[in-house]
Amino acid sequence: IAHRVLSGIDGSPMPSYAEAATTEEIWQLAHYVRSLQETPSWTMIVRVPQISGGLPAAPDDPQWASVLRTDVRVRNAVTPDGRMANPETVSAVSFQALHNGDALALRVQWDDPSEDRQDPGDALALAFLPHGASGDVVTLQNWPLSSAPALDWFAWSARSGLREMVADNYDAVFAATASMDAGHVSYEDGRWTLVLQRPLAPHSSERAAALAPGAFAPVAFAVWDGGNPDGGRCAVSQFIDLSLERVPVERPAGPSADEHQPPQCASNY
Repeated sequence: IAHRVLSGIDGSPMPSYAEAATTEEIWQLAHYVRSLQETPSWTMIVRVPQISGGLPAAPDDPQWASVLRTDVRVRNAVTPDGRMANPETVSAVSFQALHNGDALALRVQWDDPSEDRQDPGDALALAFLPHGASGDVVTLQNWPLSSAPALDWFAWSARSGLREMVADNYDAVFAATASMDAGHVSYEDGRWTLVLQRPLAPHSSERAAALAPGAFAPVAFAVWDGGNPDGGRCAVSQFIDLSLERVPVERPAGPSADEHQPPQCASNY
């Protein structure tokens, strides 16, 4: 960082700032910039611990401290006529997840250069595979092109709130009336923070995705920057798997009848 500030970048508009500050000031600036950087945590399978009792509704709830953060890269979507929507202004989404056997709690954050609450506003949507879905869906970048199925969308908008519906195009995602409550929404220092809760078995639609402890749940993210003037408001991710863990069942104290039986051999043949 200090080298870039001192020497600039050849072939780019960035000059050297060696004459603009002392060496000590440049090193102070470099240490400050480094303090703002976060080491990303990329993964394709996300462990979602199960807890007992209520789920956290605030971003500073102590329960989040023990949950690993996962980063998901997002990139420009493809328009219906096959063009890349450029340029996107959001490049990644970070989230943590917990469940209690009845509902899923998510703490989601992403950096956005402006807070836009008017139409078109900032927005975030999670895409789940609905019950009975079929078709090739690996990433949202080519959805809803080709034979991609309808998806179960859990969507929040800064201008209209939170809702869930099964939709086969982006326009329909926010067409439904917001009917759910977001636990926490804030924009601070260029970053959105949301705390959301979704029932594992929602009753909004028979086609809605039913999540279950001990199973995998594919999920993808779409982010809209309402302040992007160049048509790159929507950035999307590939699908990753949520692995909803199941709390081990405690065995009663003392030997059971099964412990006195000889081991059994299982075979796939």
